[in-house]
Amino acid sequence: MKKRLKTFLYSMSFQKRLLLLSILLLIIPTSIMSVLLFINIRDSTFEITNNASQQTLAMIKENFSKVIDNSTLSLQFILSDKSLKTTVMSYNKNETPDIRVLSDSEKVLRNLQLINSVRSLQIFVFPSHGDETLTTETSEAVLITNILKEKSEHILQERILNSRELITLTPADSQIERNYLVLSSIMYDFTATDHIGVAFILIDVEQLCRMYFSSVNTETIYSLLSADGDVLYSSQDSDLTYEGLDFHKPIDGLQLNSNKKIYLLNTHELEFGDLIIAQATPYHIVTQKLREQILDSALILFIPLALFIWILLIMIRQITNPLIKLTHLMDTYRAGNREVYFHTQYNDEIALLGNTFNQMVKTQNELMNQIKIEEHEKNELQLEVLMSQINPHFLLNTINSMQVLANLNGVESISQMAGSLCHLLDFSLYTKEEIITLSDELSIVEDYVKIQQFRFGADVKFIYQIAPETTQLQVPKMIIQPLVENSLEHAFDWNDKEKQITIRSQLYEDTFTISVSDSGNRFSHEKFQAILHDQSQKGKFNGIGLRNVHERIKLNFGSPYGLTYDSLSECTTININLPPVRNQASADLGAMYD
Repeated sequence: MKKRLKTFLYSMSFQKRLLLLSILLLIIPTSIMSVLLFINIRDSTFEITNNASQQTLAMIKENFSKVIDNSTLSLQFILSDKSLKTTVMSYNKNETPDIRVLSDSEKVLRNLQLINSVRSLQIFVFPSHGDETLTTETSEAVLITNILKEKSEHILQERILNSRELITLTPADSQIERNYLVLSSIMYDFTATDHIGVAFILIDVEQLCRMYFSSVNTETIYSLLSADGDVLYSSQDSDLTYEGLDFHKPIDGLQLNSNKKIYLLNTHELEFGDLIIAQATPYHIVTQKLREQILDSALILFIPLALFIWILLIMIRQITNPLIKLTHLMDTYRAGNREVYFHTQYNDEIALLGNTFNQMVKTQNELMNQIKIEEHEKNELQLEVLMSQINPHFLLNTINSMQVLANLNGVESISQMAGSLCHLLDFSLYTKEEIITLSDELSIVEDYVKIQQFRFGADVKFIYQIAPETTQLQVPKMIIQPLVENSLEHAFDWNDKEKQITIRSQLYEDTFTISVSDSGNRFSHEKFQAILHDQSQKGKFNGIGLRNVHERIKLNFGSPYGLTYDSLSECTTININLPPVRNQASADLGAMYD
Protein backbone atom coordinates (compact mmCIF):
# COMPACT_ATOMS: atom_id res chain seq x y z
CA MET A 1 0.00 0.00 0.00
CA LYS A 2 2.81 2.39 0.92
CA LYS A 3 4.65 1.54 -2.30
CA ARG A 4 1.52 2.12 -4.40
CA LEU A 5 0.92 5.47 -2.72
CA LYS A 6 4.53 6.50 -3.35
CA THR A 7 4.25 5.43 -7.00
CA PHE A 8 1.01 7.36 -7.35
CA LEU A 9 2.54 10.52 -5.87
CA TYR A 10 5.65 10.26 -8.05
CA SER A 11 3.50 9.85 -11.16
CA MET A 12 1.74 13.17 -10.49
CA SER A 13 2.95 16.45 -11.87
CA PHE A 14 4.46 19.05 -9.56
CA GLN A 15 1.38 21.23 -9.97
CA LYS A 16 -0.95 18.42 -8.90
CA ARG A 17 1.28 17.42 -5.98
CA LEU A 18 1.40 21.04 -4.79
CA LEU A 19 -2.37 21.32 -5.12
CA LEU A 20 -2.90 18.04 -3.27
CA LEU A 21 -0.52 19.08 -0.50
CA SER A 22 -2.21 22.47 -0.16
CA ILE A 23 -5.67 20.90 0.00
CA LEU A 24 -4.50 18.36 2.59
CA LEU A 25 -2.91 21.09 4.69
CA LEU A 26 -6.18 22.98 4.39
CA ILE A 27 -8.57 20.07 4.92
CA ILE A 28 -6.85 18.63 8.00
CA PRO A 29 -7.08 21.79 10.16
CA THR A 30 -10.50 22.58 8.65
CA SER A 31 -11.72 19.09 9.59
CA ILE A 32 -10.37 19.48 13.11
CA MET A 33 -11.96 22.91 13.35
CA SER A 34 -15.24 21.50 11.98
CA VAL A 35 -15.25 18.73 14.60
CA LEU A 36 -14.54 21.24 17.37
CA LEU A 37 -17.22 23.52 15.97
CA PHE A 38 -19.71 20.63 15.82
CA ILE A 39 -18.96 19.74 19.44
CA ASN A 40 -19.36 23.36 20.46
CA ILE A 41 -22.63 23.72 18.52
CA ARG A 42 -23.92 20.45 19.95
CA ASP A 43 -23.09 21.44 23.51
CA SER A 44 -24.48 24.94 23.06
CA THR A 45 -27.67 23.56 21.43
CA PHE A 46 -28.25 21.17 24.31
CA GLU A 47 -27.42 23.92 26.79
CA ILE A 48 -29.84 26.35 25.13
CA THR A 49 -32.54 23.66 24.97
CA ASN A 50 -32.01 22.76 28.62
CA ASN A 51 -32.04 26.41 29.66
CA ALA A 52 -35.25 27.00 27.70
CA SER A 53 -36.81 23.90 29.26
CA GLN A 54 -35.80 24.99 32.76
CA GLN A 55 -37.21 28.46 32.15
CA THR A 56 -40.49 26.99 30.89
CA LEU A 57 -40.72 24.66 33.89
CA ALA A 58 -39.89 27.53 36.24
CA MET A 59 -42.72 29.56 34.69
CA ILE A 60 -45.17 26.66 35.02
CA LYS A 61 -44.06 26.17 38.63
CA GLU A 62 -44.59 29.88 39.29
CA ASN A 63 -48.12 29.68 37.81
CA PHE A 64 -48.90 26.62 39.94
CA SER A 65 -47.61 28.44 43.01
CA LYS A 66 -49.83 31.44 42.24
CA VAL A 67 -52.87 29.15 42.07
CA ILE A 68 -51.95 27.56 45.40
CA ASP A 69 -51.25 30.93 46.99
CA ASN A 70 -54.58 32.30 45.77
CA SER A 71 -56.35 29.20 47.01
CA THR A 72 -54.65 29.57 50.39
CA LEU A 73 -55.82 33.16 50.58
CA SER A 74 -59.34 32.01 49.69
CA LEU A 75 -59.13 29.43 52.44
CA GLN A 76 -58.09 32.06 54.94
CA PHE A 77 -60.97 34.28 53.81
CA ILE A 78 -63.41 31.39 54.33
CA LEU A 79 -62.11 30.82 57.84
CA SER A 80 -62.63 34.49 58.75
CA ASP A 81 -66.00 35.14 57.07
CA LYS A 82 -68.75 35.92 59.66
CA SER A 83 -71.63 34.58 57.63
CA LEU A 84 -69.86 31.26 57.06
CA LYS A 85 -68.95 30.98 60.74
CA THR A 86 -72.55 31.82 61.76
CA THR A 87 -73.95 29.22 59.36
CA VAL A 88 -71.50 26.51 60.53
CA MET A 89 -72.21 27.26 64.19
CA SER A 90 -75.98 26.92 63.49
CA TYR A 91 -75.40 23.52 61.90
CA ASN A 92 -73.33 22.46 64.90
CA LYS A 93 -76.32 23.28 67.16
CA ASN A 94 -78.67 21.37 64.85
CA GLU A 95 -80.43 24.65 64.13
CA THR A 96 -81.63 25.92 60.81
CA PRO A 97 -79.49 28.86 59.74
CA ASP A 98 -81.06 32.15 58.95
CA ILE A 99 -81.99 32.26 55.27
CA ARG A 100 -80.13 35.49 54.66
CA VAL A 101 -77.05 34.27 56.46
CA LEU A 102 -77.09 30.97 54.53
CA SER A 103 -77.55 32.84 51.26
CA ASP A 104 -74.66 35.12 52.12
CA SER A 105 -72.48 32.10 52.89
CA GLU A 106 -73.24 30.43 49.57
CA LYS A 107 -72.66 33.72 47.77
CA VAL A 108 -69.27 34.08 49.44
CA LEU A 109 -68.22 30.62 48.21
CA ARG A 110 -69.31 31.31 44.65
CA ASN A 111 -67.56 34.66 44.61
CA LEU A 112 -64.35 33.08 45.83
CA GLN A 113 -64.54 30.56 43.03
CA LEU A 114 -65.04 33.31 40.46
CA ILE A 115 -62.32 35.51 41.90
CA ASN A 116 -59.74 32.71 41.51
CA SER A 117 -60.95 32.28 37.93
CA VAL A 118 -60.07 28.63 38.13
CA ARG A 119 -62.92 26.38 37.10
CA SER A 120 -61.22 23.48 38.79
CA LEU A 121 -61.59 25.10 42.24
CA GLN A 122 -64.10 23.39 44.57
CA ILE A 123 -64.88 24.60 48.14
CA PHE A 124 -66.27 22.45 50.97
CA VAL A 125 -67.00 23.44 54.59
CA PHE A 126 -67.86 20.71 57.11
CA PRO A 127 -69.30 21.58 60.56
CA SER A 128 -67.79 19.64 63.42
CA HIS A 129 -71.21 18.29 64.32
CA GLY A 130 -74.05 17.20 62.11
CA ASP A 131 -74.31 16.03 58.55
CA GLU A 132 -74.71 19.37 56.76
CA THR A 133 -72.15 20.56 54.21
CA LEU A 134 -71.47 23.89 52.55
CA THR A 135 -70.09 23.44 48.99
CA THR A 136 -69.90 25.05 45.54
CA GLU A 137 -70.36 21.77 43.70
CA THR A 138 -73.38 19.61 43.05
CA SER A 139 -71.85 16.92 40.81
CA GLU A 140 -69.68 14.32 42.48
CA ALA A 141 -70.77 15.84 45.78
CA VAL A 142 -71.82 12.57 47.37
CA LEU A 143 -68.48 10.78 46.83
CA ILE A 144 -66.33 13.80 47.59
CA THR A 145 -68.39 14.77 50.60
CA ASN A 146 -68.08 11.35 52.18
CA ILE A 147 -64.33 11.28 51.69
CA LEU A 148 -63.81 14.81 52.91
CA LYS A 149 -66.15 14.19 55.86
CA GLU A 150 -63.87 11.43 57.04
CA LYS A 151 -60.83 13.65 56.56
CA SER A 152 -62.45 16.49 58.49
CA GLU A 153 -63.08 14.18 61.47
CA HIS A 154 -59.42 13.10 61.30
CA ILE A 155 -58.21 16.70 61.09
CA LEU A 156 -60.35 17.72 64.09
CA GLN A 157 -59.26 14.74 66.06
CA GLU A 158 -55.55 15.30 65.34
CA ARG A 159 -55.97 19.09 65.44
CA ILE A 160 -54.15 19.53 62.11
CA LEU A 161 -54.25 23.26 61.62
CA ASN A 162 -53.23 23.37 57.93
CA SER A 163 -52.53 20.60 55.42
CA ARG A 164 -51.83 20.11 51.74
CA GLU A 165 -52.15 16.73 50.12
CA LEU A 166 -52.98 14.92 46.89
CA ILE A 167 -56.03 12.62 46.76
CA THR A 168 -57.33 10.43 43.96
CA LEU A 169 -61.07 10.07 43.48
CA THR A 170 -63.29 8.07 41.15
CA PRO A 171 -66.58 9.87 40.49
CA ALA A 172 -69.73 7.86 40.92
CA ASP A 173 -70.84 8.40 37.32
CA SER A 174 -67.43 7.62 35.72
CA GLN A 175 -64.70 4.98 35.87
CA ILE A 176 -61.97 7.57 35.22
CA GLU A 177 -59.84 8.40 38.27
CA ARG A 178 -59.35 12.06 38.95
CA ASN A 179 -56.60 13.70 41.01
CA TYR A 180 -57.19 16.63 43.32
CA LEU A 181 -54.86 18.83 45.26
CA VAL A 182 -56.57 19.39 48.62
CA LEU A 183 -55.97 22.33 50.96
CA SER A 184 -57.64 22.16 54.39
CA SER A 185 -57.74 24.14 57.65
CA ILE A 186 -59.67 24.11 60.93
CA MET A 187 -62.38 26.80 61.41
CA TYR A 188 -62.68 28.36 64.87
CA ASP A 189 -65.49 30.33 66.48
CA PHE A 190 -65.51 34.08 66.94
CA THR A 191 -63.49 33.78 70.16
CA ALA A 192 -60.91 31.55 68.41
CA THR A 193 -61.08 29.07 71.27
CA ASP A 194 -63.30 26.26 70.01
CA HIS A 195 -63.17 24.66 66.54
CA ILE A 196 -66.48 24.64 64.73
CA GLY A 197 -65.54 22.84 61.52
CA VAL A 198 -63.07 22.18 58.67
CA ALA A 199 -62.79 24.05 55.36
CA PHE A 200 -61.50 22.37 52.17
CA ILE A 201 -60.45 23.72 48.79
CA LEU A 202 -60.04 21.14 46.01
CA ILE A 203 -58.07 21.90 42.85
CA ASP A 204 -58.63 19.59 39.88
CA VAL A 205 -55.10 18.62 38.77
CA GLU A 206 -56.10 17.79 35.18
CA GLN A 207 -57.81 21.09 34.53
CA LEU A 208 -55.00 22.98 36.22
CA CYS A 209 -52.39 21.26 34.03
CA ARG A 210 -54.41 21.91 30.89
CA MET A 211 -54.30 25.61 31.64
CA TYR A 212 -50.51 25.83 32.00
CA PHE A 213 -49.06 22.88 30.08
CA SER A 214 -48.66 24.54 26.73
CA SER A 215 -45.65 24.26 24.43
CA VAL A 216 -44.40 26.03 21.34
CA ASN A 217 -43.72 22.63 19.81
CA THR A 218 -46.71 20.35 20.12
CA GLU A 219 -44.43 17.30 20.23
CA THR A 220 -42.96 18.29 23.58
CA ILE A 221 -44.54 16.33 26.43
CA TYR A 222 -45.33 18.02 29.76
CA SER A 223 -46.20 15.76 32.67
CA LEU A 224 -47.14 16.08 36.33
CA LEU A 225 -45.58 13.26 38.31
CA SER A 226 -45.73 11.96 41.82
CA ALA A 227 -42.54 11.54 43.81
CA ASP A 228 -42.54 7.87 42.79
CA GLY A 229 -42.70 8.70 39.10
CA ASP A 230 -46.35 7.94 38.53
CA VAL A 231 -47.90 10.06 35.80
CA LEU A 232 -50.77 12.12 37.19
CA TYR A 233 -51.26 14.05 34.01
CA SER A 234 -49.58 14.19 30.60
CA SER A 235 -50.11 16.79 27.88
CA GLN A 236 -50.08 14.07 25.22
CA ASP A 237 -51.08 10.47 24.94
CA SER A 238 -47.75 8.66 24.68
CA ASP A 239 -46.01 5.53 25.83
CA LEU A 240 -43.36 7.56 27.68
CA THR A 241 -42.49 6.06 31.07
CA TYR A 242 -40.31 7.36 33.89
CA GLU A 243 -39.39 4.07 35.52
CA GLY A 244 -36.08 3.82 37.33
CA LEU A 245 -35.54 7.59 37.68
CA ASP A 246 -34.67 9.30 40.94
CA PHE A 247 -36.86 12.41 41.32
CA HIS A 248 -35.50 13.42 44.72
CA LYS A 249 -33.15 15.82 42.92
CA PRO A 250 -33.75 17.90 39.77
CA ILE A 251 -32.99 16.34 36.39
CA ASP A 252 -31.25 18.64 33.91
CA GLY A 253 -30.80 17.49 30.29
CA LEU A 254 -31.05 13.72 30.82
CA GLN A 255 -31.26 11.58 27.69
CA LEU A 256 -34.19 9.28 28.40
CA ASN A 257 -34.71 6.12 26.34
CA SER A 258 -38.32 4.99 26.49
CA ASN A 259 -39.91 2.47 24.15
CA LYS A 260 -37.25 2.92 21.45
CA LYS A 261 -37.60 6.70 21.56
CA ILE A 262 -35.13 9.20 22.94
CA TYR A 263 -36.17 12.27 24.90
CA LEU A 264 -34.32 15.14 26.53
CA LEU A 265 -35.74 15.26 30.07
CA ASN A 266 -35.86 18.21 32.47
CA THR A 267 -37.74 18.34 35.78
CA HIS A 268 -38.73 20.79 38.53
CA GLU A 269 -40.01 19.87 41.98
CA LEU A 270 -43.10 21.71 43.23
CA GLU A 271 -43.10 23.02 46.78
CA PHE A 272 -46.33 21.26 47.72
CA GLY A 273 -47.79 17.77 47.50
CA ASP A 274 -44.42 16.10 46.56
CA LEU A 275 -45.21 16.73 42.92
CA ILE A 276 -42.79 16.89 39.95
CA ILE A 277 -43.34 18.71 36.68
CA ALA A 278 -41.39 17.22 33.77
CA GLN A 279 -40.71 18.32 30.22
CA ALA A 280 -39.71 15.60 27.73
CA THR A 281 -38.48 17.01 24.42
CA PRO A 282 -38.19 14.44 21.59
CA TYR A 283 -34.55 14.09 20.61
CA HIS A 284 -35.24 14.68 16.93
CA ILE A 285 -36.43 18.21 17.74
CA VAL A 286 -33.10 18.94 19.41
CA THR A 287 -31.16 17.34 16.55
CA GLN A 288 -33.23 19.32 14.05
CA LYS A 289 -32.12 22.51 15.75
CA LEU A 290 -28.59 21.13 15.79
CA ARG A 291 -28.73 20.37 12.06
CA GLU A 292 -30.00 23.85 11.31
CA GLN A 293 -27.18 25.44 13.30
CA ILE A 294 -24.60 23.13 11.71
CA LEU A 295 -25.92 24.02 8.24
CA ASP A 296 -25.69 27.72 9.02
CA SER A 297 -22.19 27.29 10.45
CA ALA A 298 -21.15 25.16 7.47
CA LEU A 299 -22.25 27.91 5.09
CA ILE A 300 -20.33 30.46 7.12
CA LEU A 301 -17.26 28.19 7.18
CA PHE A 302 -17.21 26.65 3.71
CA ILE A 303 -18.03 29.71 1.61
CA PRO A 304 -14.78 31.42 2.71
CA LEU A 305 -13.05 28.04 2.38
CA ALA A 306 -14.20 27.69 -1.23
CA LEU A 307 -13.06 31.24 -1.90
CA PHE A 308 -9.70 30.47 -0.32
CA ILE A 309 -9.30 27.32 -2.47
CA TRP A 310 -10.11 29.35 -5.59
CA ILE A 311 -7.46 31.94 -4.64
CA LEU A 312 -5.08 29.07 -3.82
CA LEU A 313 -5.57 27.58 -7.29
CA ILE A 314 -4.77 30.93 -8.89
CA MET A 315 -1.61 31.29 -6.78
CA ILE A 316 -0.51 27.71 -7.50
CA ARG A 317 -0.91 28.32 -11.23
CA GLN A 318 1.12 31.50 -10.95
CA ILE A 319 3.86 29.44 -9.30
CA THR A 320 3.72 26.30 -11.43
CA ASN A 321 3.02 27.74 -14.90
CA PRO A 322 6.47 29.39 -15.13
CA LEU A 323 8.00 26.12 -13.93
CA ILE A 324 6.07 24.19 -16.59
CA LYS A 325 7.24 26.72 -19.17
CA LEU A 326 10.82 26.33 -17.95
CA THR A 327 10.52 22.54 -18.14
CA HIS A 328 9.22 22.82 -21.72
CA LEU A 329 12.21 25.02 -22.62
CA MET A 330 14.55 22.42 -21.11
CA ASP A 331 12.94 19.66 -23.20
CA THR A 332 13.22 21.87 -26.28
CA TYR A 333 16.89 22.51 -25.56
CA ARG A 334 17.53 18.82 -24.99
CA ALA A 335 15.84 18.06 -28.31
CA GLY A 336 18.48 20.17 -30.07
CA ASN A 337 17.04 23.65 -30.29
CA ARG A 338 19.77 25.85 -28.80
CA GLU A 339 17.96 29.15 -29.35
CA VAL A 340 15.75 29.10 -26.23
CA TYR A 341 15.23 31.88 -23.69
CA PHE A 342 13.09 32.11 -20.53
CA HIS A 343 11.07 35.35 -20.18
CA THR A 344 9.27 36.33 -16.96
CA GLN A 345 7.67 39.49 -15.65
CA TYR A 346 8.27 38.66 -12.00
CA ASN A 347 11.34 39.24 -9.87
CA ASP A 348 11.22 36.23 -7.55
CA GLU A 349 12.92 32.87 -7.01
CA ILE A 350 11.43 31.47 -10.23
CA ALA A 351 12.82 34.44 -12.14
CA LEU A 352 16.21 33.70 -10.54
CA LEU A 353 15.88 30.07 -11.64
CA GLY A 354 14.95 31.20 -15.16
CA ASN A 355 17.91 33.59 -15.33
CA THR A 356 20.17 30.78 -14.16
CA PHE A 357 18.77 28.60 -16.94
CA ASN A 358 19.41 31.36 -19.48
CA GLN A 359 22.98 31.72 -18.23
CA MET A 360 23.44 27.95 -18.33
CA VAL A 361 22.19 27.83 -21.94
CA LYS A 362 24.54 30.68 -22.86
CA THR A 363 27.50 28.99 -21.14
CA GLN A 364 26.61 25.62 -22.66
CA ASN A 365 26.43 27.11 -26.14
CA GLU A 366 29.78 28.80 -25.62
CA LEU A 367 31.30 25.55 -24.39
CA MET A 368 29.90 23.66 -27.35
CA ASN A 369 31.32 26.24 -29.73
CA GLN A 370 34.64 25.99 -27.92
CA ILE A 371 34.52 22.21 -28.16
CA LYS A 372 33.87 22.46 -31.87
CA ILE A 373 36.88 24.76 -32.23
CA GLU A 374 39.04 22.44 -30.11
CA GLU A 375 37.88 19.40 -32.06
CA HIS A 376 38.85 21.17 -35.28
CA GLU A 377 42.24 22.10 -33.83
CA LYS A 378 42.67 18.57 -32.50
CA ASN A 379 41.99 17.10 -35.93
CA GLU A 380 44.54 19.46 -37.42
CA LEU A 381 47.05 18.54 -34.70
CA GLN A 382 46.49 14.82 -35.26
CA LEU A 383 47.14 15.39 -38.94
CA GLU A 384 50.34 17.23 -38.07
CA VAL A 385 51.36 14.42 -35.70
CA LEU A 386 50.81 11.84 -38.43
CA MET A 387 52.89 13.94 -40.77
CA SER A 388 55.61 14.43 -38.13
CA GLN A 389 55.81 10.69 -37.44
CA ILE A 390 57.03 10.10 -40.97
CA ASN A 391 60.45 11.60 -40.28
CA PRO A 392 61.05 9.80 -36.89
CA HIS A 393 60.01 6.53 -38.53
CA PHE A 394 62.40 7.11 -41.40
CA LEU A 395 65.08 8.09 -38.82
CA LEU A 396 64.48 4.89 -36.86
CA ASN A 397 64.87 2.76 -39.99
CA THR A 398 68.04 4.66 -40.89
CA ILE A 399 69.56 4.09 -37.43
CA ASN A 400 68.71 0.39 -37.64
CA SER A 401 70.55 0.27 -40.98
CA MET A 402 73.54 2.03 -39.37
CA GLN A 403 73.58 -0.55 -36.55
CA VAL A 404 73.59 -3.42 -39.06
CA LEU A 405 76.39 -1.74 -41.05
CA ALA A 406 78.43 -1.18 -37.84
CA ASN A 407 78.06 -4.81 -36.90
CA LEU A 408 79.22 -5.90 -40.39
CA ASN A 409 82.28 -3.66 -40.12
CA GLY A 410 83.04 -4.68 -36.51
CA VAL A 411 82.54 -1.20 -35.06
CA GLU A 412 81.11 -2.26 -31.67
CA SER A 413 80.78 1.22 -30.13
CA ILE A 414 78.69 2.60 -33.00
CA SER A 415 76.53 -0.54 -32.96
CA GLN A 416 75.79 -0.14 -29.22
CA MET A 417 75.01 3.55 -29.53
CA ALA A 418 72.73 2.93 -32.49
CA GLY A 419 70.96 0.12 -30.61
CA SER A 420 70.37 2.33 -27.56
CA LEU A 421 69.09 5.14 -29.76
CA CYS A 422 66.76 2.76 -31.62
CA HIS A 423 65.38 1.38 -28.32
CA LEU A 424 64.83 4.92 -27.00
CA LEU A 425 63.06 6.09 -30.17
CA ASP A 426 60.95 2.95 -30.37
CA PHE A 427 59.78 3.31 -26.73
CA SER A 428 59.04 7.01 -27.15
CA LEU A 429 57.09 6.64 -30.40
CA TYR A 430 55.25 3.33 -30.07
CA THR A 431 54.67 2.60 -26.33
CA LYS A 432 50.97 3.42 -25.70
CA GLU A 433 50.94 2.84 -21.94
CA GLU A 434 51.21 6.05 -19.93
CA ILE A 435 51.93 4.21 -16.64
CA ILE A 436 54.80 1.69 -16.53
CA THR A 437 56.95 0.06 -13.83
CA LEU A 438 60.09 1.68 -12.43
CA SER A 439 62.21 -1.13 -13.92
CA ASP A 440 60.90 -0.35 -17.42
CA GLU A 441 61.52 3.36 -16.88
CA LEU A 442 65.11 2.66 -15.71
CA SER A 443 65.81 0.62 -18.84
CA ILE A 444 64.99 3.70 -20.95
CA VAL A 445 67.21 5.83 -18.69
CA GLU A 446 70.06 3.34 -19.21
CA ASP A 447 69.71 3.65 -23.01
CA TYR A 448 69.79 7.43 -22.70
CA VAL A 449 72.85 7.25 -20.40
CA LYS A 450 74.71 5.02 -22.86
CA ILE A 451 74.13 7.54 -25.64
CA GLN A 452 75.34 10.38 -23.43
CA GLN A 453 78.44 8.41 -22.40
CA PHE A 454 79.45 8.23 -26.07
CA ARG A 455 79.13 12.01 -26.01
CA PHE A 456 80.91 12.74 -22.73
CA GLY A 457 83.02 9.63 -22.36
CA ALA A 458 84.15 8.84 -18.80
CA ASP A 459 83.82 12.44 -17.60
CA VAL A 460 80.34 11.81 -16.19
CA LYS A 461 79.80 8.96 -13.73
CA PHE A 462 76.27 7.52 -13.32
CA ILE A 463 75.38 5.74 -10.05
CA TYR A 464 72.16 3.77 -9.43
CA GLN A 465 70.90 3.30 -5.85
CA ILE A 466 67.55 1.57 -6.41
CA ALA A 467 65.69 -0.05 -3.52
CA PRO A 468 64.59 -3.56 -4.66
CA GLU A 469 61.05 -3.15 -3.25
CA THR A 470 60.46 -0.16 -5.57
CA THR A 471 61.23 -1.74 -8.96
CA GLN A 472 57.64 -2.88 -9.57
CA LEU A 473 55.98 0.31 -8.40
CA GLN A 474 54.14 2.21 -11.11
CA VAL A 475 55.40 5.51 -12.57
CA PRO A 476 54.43 7.68 -15.56
CA LYS A 477 56.72 6.93 -18.48
CA MET A 478 59.60 9.25 -19.38
CA ILE A 479 59.82 11.05 -16.00
CA ILE A 480 63.45 10.25 -15.01
CA GLN A 481 65.12 10.93 -18.37
CA PRO A 482 64.16 14.67 -18.39
CA LEU A 483 65.73 15.06 -14.92
CA VAL A 484 68.98 13.35 -16.06
CA GLU A 485 68.98 15.53 -19.20
CA ASN A 486 68.47 18.62 -17.01
CA SER A 487 71.51 17.70 -14.88
CA LEU A 488 73.71 17.14 -17.95
CA GLU A 489 72.66 20.45 -19.53
CA HIS A 490 72.56 22.79 -16.52
CA ALA A 491 74.51 21.31 -13.57
CA PHE A 492 78.08 21.04 -14.73
CA ASP A 493 80.92 23.23 -15.81
CA TRP A 494 82.81 20.95 -18.17
CA ASN A 495 86.08 22.08 -16.62
CA ASP A 496 84.98 20.32 -13.41
CA LYS A 497 87.07 17.26 -12.73
CA GLU A 498 84.37 15.18 -11.02
CA LYS A 499 80.96 14.95 -12.63
CA GLN A 500 78.57 12.51 -10.96
CA ILE A 501 74.81 11.88 -11.36
CA THR A 502 73.09 9.59 -8.83
CA ILE A 503 69.66 8.03 -9.38
CA ARG A 504 67.98 6.76 -6.17
CA SER A 505 64.61 5.26 -5.21
CA GLN A 506 63.22 4.89 -1.69
CA LEU A 507 59.88 3.58 -0.35
CA TYR A 508 58.41 5.31 2.70
CA GLU A 509 55.17 4.62 4.56
CA ASP A 510 52.88 6.49 2.16
CA THR A 511 55.27 7.96 -0.40
CA PHE A 512 57.51 6.54 -3.13
CA THR A 513 60.43 8.87 -3.97
CA ILE A 514 62.79 8.87 -6.97
CA SER A 515 65.64 11.39 -6.80
CA VAL A 516 68.22 12.57 -9.33
CA SER A 517 71.28 14.24 -7.76
CA ASP A 518 74.23 15.89 -9.46
CA SER A 519 77.53 17.09 -8.03
CA GLY A 520 77.57 20.25 -10.15
CA ASN A 521 75.29 22.18 -7.78
CA ARG A 522 74.72 24.90 -10.39
CA PHE A 523 70.94 24.42 -10.92
CA SER A 524 69.34 26.97 -8.57
CA HIS A 525 65.97 26.82 -6.85
CA GLU A 526 64.87 30.00 -8.65
CA LYS A 527 65.57 28.42 -12.02
CA PHE A 528 63.73 25.27 -10.93
CA GLN A 529 60.63 27.31 -10.04
CA ALA A 530 60.85 29.28 -13.29
CA ILE A 531 60.90 26.06 -15.30
CA LEU A 532 57.88 24.61 -13.45
CA HIS A 533 55.80 27.73 -14.10
CA ASP A 534 56.90 28.50 -17.68
CA GLN A 535 55.58 26.35 -20.49
CA SER A 536 58.34 27.53 -22.81
CA GLN A 537 60.96 25.63 -20.77
CA LYS A 538 61.31 22.19 -22.36
CA GLY A 539 63.90 19.44 -22.52
CA LYS A 540 65.67 18.68 -25.70
CA PHE A 541 64.40 15.16 -26.10
CA ASN A 542 60.86 14.77 -27.42
CA GLY A 543 59.91 18.14 -25.95
CA ILE A 544 59.43 16.64 -22.47
CA GLY A 545 60.67 19.00 -19.74
CA LEU A 546 60.55 19.28 -15.97
CA ARG A 547 57.22 21.16 -16.00
CA ASN A 548 55.67 18.47 -18.21
CA VAL A 549 56.81 15.78 -15.75
CA HIS A 550 55.46 17.75 -12.79
CA GLU A 551 52.05 18.34 -14.44
CA ARG A 552 51.67 14.71 -15.58
CA ILE A 553 52.34 13.43 -12.05
CA LYS A 554 49.73 15.80 -10.57
CA LEU A 555 47.25 14.85 -13.30
CA ASN A 556 47.65 11.12 -12.66
CA PHE A 557 48.02 11.05 -8.87
CA GLY A 558 46.82 14.39 -7.50
CA SER A 559 48.23 17.66 -6.20
CA PRO A 560 50.12 16.23 -3.16
CA TYR A 561 52.59 14.62 -5.57
CA GLY A 562 55.11 16.04 -8.09
CA LEU A 563 58.64 17.46 -8.16
CA THR A 564 60.51 19.04 -5.25
CA TYR A 565 63.95 20.66 -5.02
CA ASP A 566 66.73 20.04 -2.46
CA SER A 567 70.16 21.68 -2.48
CA LEU A 568 73.10 20.84 -0.24
CA SER A 569 76.63 22.21 -0.35
CA GLU A 570 77.91 19.20 -2.30
CA CYS A 571 74.99 18.43 -4.64
CA THR A 572 71.62 19.44 -6.10
CA THR A 573 68.70 17.00 -5.91
CA ILE A 574 65.32 16.95 -7.68
CA ASN A 575 62.84 14.54 -6.08
CA ILE A 576 59.97 12.80 -7.81
CA ASN A 577 57.24 12.11 -5.19
CA LEU A 578 54.70 9.41 -6.11
CA PRO A 579 52.14 7.22 -4.32
CA PRO A 580 53.33 3.62 -3.81
CA VAL A 581 51.16 1.85 -6.43
CA ARG A 582 52.40 -1.65 -7.23
CA ASN A 583 52.03 -3.51 -10.53
CA GLN A 584 50.88 -6.97 -9.44
CA ALA A 585 51.33 -8.55 -12.86
CA SER A 586 55.02 -7.72 -13.18
CA ALA A 587 57.91 -9.82 -11.93
CA ASP A 588 60.32 -8.55 -9.36
CA LEU A 589 63.36 -7.24 -11.22
CA GLY A 590 64.91 -5.40 -8.32
CA ALA A 591 67.86 -7.71 -8.02
CA MET A 592 69.39 -6.35 -11.22
CA TYR A 593 69.94 -2.99 -9.48
CA ASP A 594 71.48 -4.33 -6.29
